Formats: sequence, structure tokens, C-alpha cells
Amino acid sequence: MCSSYYFDFDVDDRGRLSRVCWFDPIAIKNYSLFGDMTSFDTTFNMNTYKMIFAPFTGVDHHKKCVTFGAGLIRKETDEDFVWLFRNFLSAMSNKYPVCIITDQDSGIKAGVKTVFGDKTQHRYCMWHIMKKLPDKIGTTLYRETNFMKELCSCVWAEDIEPSEFEERRCSVISSYGLTDNEWFDTMFDKRASWIPAYFRDLFMGGLMRTTSRSESENSFFGVTTSDSIPIIDREKDKVYYVNFISDEMKVNCTCKKFERHGILCRHALYVLKEQGLDNVPDQYLLNVRRHKIGTLWSEVFSCVTLAEQKPEYVDELMGILKGFKDKISAQTSTSECSSTSNTGDRMRNKTRELEMLSGTKIPTEVVVLPPIKSKTKGSGKRMLSQKEKATKEQKKAPRKCNACGELGFHDSRNCPGRD
Repeated sequence: MCSSYYFDFDVDDRGRLSRVCWFDPIAIKNYSLFGDMTSFDTTFNMNTYKMIFAPFTGVDHHKKCVTFGAGLIRKETDEDFVWLFRNFLSAMSNKYPVCIITDQDSGIKAGVKTVFGDKTQHRYCMWHIMKKLPDKIGTTLYRETNFMKELCSCVWAEDIEPSEFEERRCSVISSYGLTDNEWFDTMFDKRASWIPAYFRDLFMGGLMRTTSRSESENSFFGVTTSDSIPIIDREKDKVYYVNFISDEMKVNCTCKKFERHGILCRHALYVLKEQGLDNVPDQYLLNVRRHKIGTLWSEVFSCVTLAEQKPEYVDELMGILKGFKDKISAQTSTSECSSTSNTGDRMRNKTRELEMLSGTKIPTEVVVLPPIKSKTKGSGKRMLSQKEKATKEQKKAPRKCNACGELGFHDSRNCPGRD
């Protein structure tokens, strides 16, 4: 087995698989490049055994999702999540993510606190929370008013302070008569865990920072002074304030794009240009790999490979890979499938190919038994939301009226054609 491939599993007292996780070399390399912001999702399960599929994902330099690894767990207990998170850290050489985004599951919350502690910020997934809104406010308010548009304009805003968010939120909630809504009260009590306005200084986006700010720098960032330069952003119809200290070559904008993404905003760049600077100050050129052309080409493919570990397999392995497409076509052809005389040879060849690709022998004795069918949280027949019920109703084919024969959902007892 490739030494860069990490996996672990656990069985119950009867030898049945209860949890397993795996992290391949490319996934581990992706995490080393883009893993500062990590998402952990448990909204998937298997068809056969109903085990929870829990992938770790992030965002790469093209803003595309990349996988850092995955796990399967039979239960959703604190113990299972602690086991999974500890294996995740072990696979990633104990490199803690800056932030991990999950749903509001109490077991996940306990696991994050136990394993990551204060080294990682824990935030709730906004998408999961906002998806529940139609059920909480009703379809009329959701579809026939501007409530969602007005609420999203303040909930998703990254460039507003908490005080401005509170003002907007109260205005929206009050305008639509949701002041006493219990769900809103509960969720906004936890707003520091999912509203961007409350963690604007958190380094988002999965970028790599190699420099740290001193106390004097921290006192400068985010402070608007009397010497601040107002910049009008016509696209957003908003005024931002930029601080600039020429002696120390420090610049800061109240939009805080640099704090979140590691890139100076256009407001700060405009001020630097107006001050006569031709180059961006060195302290704002962070060691951010995703912003450098060509640096990933050698990084991703520098993993330890099977060929490096077992050179004697190179020729045979390359031969397998070269003719892989032809082998697939041959094995799935009608003539081979109908023949029984070569079944044993084909199975042996397939086994040999799998062993060559994985770099290990398939064990003759299986010591891990299949898992039992899990019954996790929310299993069984799921209750449909109001939105899903309405959608399902709309998809129904209209029936014919017994009285007039016309298509429609009107009451046949009051149909004019009844007489």
C-alpha cells in the first residue's frame, strides 16, 4: 500500500464494520494547499447499509470544490465524530484548519470542541440554515413578498459591521411581523456562529498566511481615524474608509477584504496609487499559493507514488494503465460475458490488476464483517416540508371532472355541466 495513503477503521464487538475513513495522497496534498477553510458535511448516506457518508471538502484556486478525505460512520455520536476528527488530523500531520464549517448537530459540535479546541474556529453552514426558512415563515411570505431578498441582503453581507447588521435585521423582522418568531430568536441568538458580519476578521477562503500581525498592527486594522480617506464604491452605492500610514507603508480599508481573503481591495489599491506607489508593499504580498501561476503543477504531483516505492512494478503497472480502456471493453463485451470457460482467468486477471494498482495483495481471509443497517438521526420516512408538498402538488396531473369531462381541480358537485 502507498505509504502516503492514510486509512483507518473500527469494528464492533461482533467484528462488524462500524466506522472507516480514508485520505489519499492527492487529497492530503490538496489540504496542505487549500485546507485553512474546511467544510464537514454529514447530509449523505449509503443506499445499502444507511451509514453516514461524511466528506471533508474545501475550495481550490479556481474556486472549485476539492476533497480532503471522507469517512463512513454507523452512528452519529460524540465518540464517532471525535474518532473521525482525530484521524483527520493524523492524516494531515496535525495541521489544524483555521475554520471548520458544519451543520448544527450537537455531536459534531462536541467533537469539534474536543479535537480542535481553540485552534480552529467553528462556524455553522449558512446554506443549511437559510434552507429552513420556507418552513419557518410559510410559503405565502416566502413567495409573494420581498422578505427573502431583504433578509438575504443583510444576512449574506460581508462588508457591514455587526451594528449595521442588527439595524437591518430588526427592520426586516419588524416589517414582516416576525418579532415573536421563536425560530428567528433562537437562530439570531447564535448569530456570531453563522452571520459573516460577526467574523469579518476571520481569514476566510482557505488561503495560507505565513505572516502574523503584531499588536500595533492589530490596533491599526479596522479603525477609522480622522485621517481616513473616504472612497465611494458606486457599484455597491456605499462609502468605505481607507487608512494609510506612509511612514510604515500600512493601508487598511473598512471593507476588510484583506483580512478575509488575503488580497488588497480596490479601495486600498486606489489610495496606494494616489499616493504615488508603483508596487504593493511587501507585507501585503502573502505566501498565498492559489494566487501564483504555476506553483501547483509540481506540488500536487509530488506525492509518493507506487513506482517510487516498488520500481519492479513500473513496467507491469504502466502496461496495465496503457491498455486499461481496451481491457474494460473486452471484459464487458457480449462474447466474454457469455463465455463461462474463461471466467476463472478473467477473475484472476482482474484481481492481479487491482493488486498492482493498489500496491498490495488482496487478503485471503476477510476479518471485517459487513456493517449492520444503521438507523441514524432522521432515518425512516422523512416528513416533507411545505415547499416540497407544494412542489409535489403542482406536478400532479390534472384530473377530469366527472360532470363535464373538462380537466381541472374544480368541485364536480358545483360544476355547471352537472345539470
